[in-house]
Amino acid sequence: MAIIRTLVKYPSIILADEPTGSVDDETAKEILEYFNYLKREKKVTAIETIHSSVHNTIADRVLTIENGRLKNW
Repeated sequence: MAIIRTLVKYPSIILADEPTGSVDDETAKEILEYFNYLKREKKVTAIETIHSSVHNTIADRVLTIENGRLKNW
């Protein structure tokens, strides 16, 4: 529900901490598709923290932290 409340106002930047971490795969896919729509159509920037590589398919840039260090800056 927090995602819906945030996205309904079309913010210019979204900071999302594990936005798909506690939902089923189908809902996660829908959330990612909506983030992609916002990126393409509304020019929204989304910065997400994730533990899965699923988001890599729509990301323009992926930064990885390994052992407390930024791996690919």
